[in-house]
Amino acid sequence: MELQQLVDELGYATTQSYVRLANTHSTIMEGFSLYQTIQATLPDSYIDGVYLFNTSPEDNAILPAKPVVIVAEVKRTEDARLLHQKLWNIGNAPFIIILLPSGVRVYSGFNYIVDTTNATYTDDVLYHIPKQANLIREYLADFQASSIDTGQIWEHQGYKLDYDSRVDRQLLANLRELDKQLSMLYSLDPYVRHALIGKYVYLRYLKDRGILTPEWLATRNIESESIFSSNATRLGLKQLVDALEERFNGKVFPLDLEGPDAPPDAAIKLVARAFGGEQIRTGQLALFDPYDFRFIPVAMLASIYEQFLEDRRKKGAY
Repeated sequence: MELQQLVDELGYATTQSYVRLANTHSTIMEGFSLYQTIQATLPDSYIDGVYLFNTSPEDNAILPAKPVVIVAEVKRTEDARLLHQKLWNIGNAPFIIILLPSGVRVYSGFNYIVDTTNATYTDDVLYHIPKQANLIREYLADFQASSIDTGQIWEHQGYKLDYDSRVDRQLLANLRELDKQLSMLYSLDPYVRHALIGKYVYLRYLKDRGILTPEWLATRNIESESIFSSNATRLGLKQLVDALEERFNGKVFPLDLEGPDAPPDAAIKLVARAFGGEQIRTGQLALFDPYDFRFIPVAMLASIYEQFLEDRRKKGAY
């Protein structure tokens, strides 16, 4: 089965609800540019398009249409897993259909579970369908255009979506756990804990987006190991923070790294390890970090951090 045949089988080719990625002028889809960024960074994967569900009446489109199914094609199983990871980081499409030479895989765009004993394995494939037209037709019936438009997809497939595994909820849970560990182990003031965590959210964003590059760090004589590893130090972090404040002419998540309230090296190491992929709750190192801040929408990051701070306000931390 070819990709176009799959799109035809799903009934997507004849409806305006299916937006092809090649339609670069489309602005109706939230996260459309991020799909294009994934496409540019994964040359062995091809995202064909996205089926949208209208959340408002067509004659009164108050809310934007929402992605439901992404259709893509890859050559290898590992490419399918990598593409799934990137799309999970965007976090706005419940289902992903990927065509491989061996058949069709259906993933949940809200679920991404990494087996820490095997770097190439994930157990969140909803369906793995052999490349036989009758089987593909049977297993993909709920993902056809008519099923999406009538809501049947939610009745039959909605229970398979684990909303607690969405990237925003997972990241928020990690921030909460990291905050808890900083409080328990180092008795840091809430303001210091949150400024330190916020600082690393910001640094990780700059790093993943290619703004904070090894080449730029080298020009400032800054060792990446002194910021983003278990060898992180307060001196290394301060050196980077000073350089960034000079570069961007301003402060983001202000943090005192010199005074009596400055976090100790041990606290900085813990946060650095967490943002390097360590599972803080177990102390085990993840074999690869599932988060990719290139693809997590900026608005989502802001919302996650704001919710994190709101938790603390409700507990009287401020």
